[in-house]
Amino acid sequence: MLKHSTVAELLQFANDLEQQEKQINPSQIKIGVNTPEVFRSMALELEAKLKSLRVTIHVGRNELLKKGKFQTDDDYRLLLQQATETSEGAMDGKRTTTDMHTLAELEAVMSALRKKGFRVRHKKPTQSPPPSRGRVREGGKQNPLPTGGGGLGRGGKAELSRPLAQADQDKKIRALWLAMYEQGIVKDPSEAALAQWVKREFKVDALDWLTSEQCQLAIERLKKWQSRDWAKRKNTPKDAA
Repeated sequence: MLKHSTVAELLQFANDLEQQEKQINPSQIKIGVNTPEVFRSMALELEAKLKSLRVTIHVGRNELLKKGKFQTDDDYRLLLQQATETSEGAMDGKRTTTDMHTLAELEAVMSALRKKGFRVRHKKPTQSPPPSRGRVREGGKQNPLPTGGGGLGRGGKAELSRPLAQADQDKKIRALWLAMYEQGIVKDPSEAALAQWVKREFKVDALDWLTSEQCQLAIERLKKWQSRDWAKRKNTPKDAA
């Protein structure tokens, strides 16, 4: 479902279900099965994946232009169009990634770029991941934060060059942050901006220093922030926007 769905469709599903739930007995609602929250979570996941793919595609475009695989930007646009045609020769493809709203479209472009010679290179971390500084994932006592200078840069700021934590909760927080940037709720999608928000909310210097409980609380706070903004926009008259 996710591959051919758009963010707008998933959010519409969520809104439709919300309206249906208001008309039935709450005891009949099945928790966690096709609920508005499930579809909103899927929309957030999709939005983060689409953004990541668009960034990678633009990297591929620049790399292939430098290598001479594309002579002009029009060559790149033609590849986009041909990759997203509904059928060969249909001439109904899209010439910009901003007009592509499904994973199927962007993945088709990625496949075409790979055939042209583009290879996605993943950066290797420059240092080993830090130990679980204050993070408790599955029981046990919390590890004390380091007293040395391994986690803080000049002026006590978070050292952002260390590898990003890979915990599922961290990924969800980052996906929410990116989605909120796409929706215009936050102005800066960077890791530095997210670290600043984490520090304001939890008084720690980096996301990977949060405990599992704090991570869950961070997710809830971001969702509430997102919901408040959504409700505010929904209730704002169009002529006042």
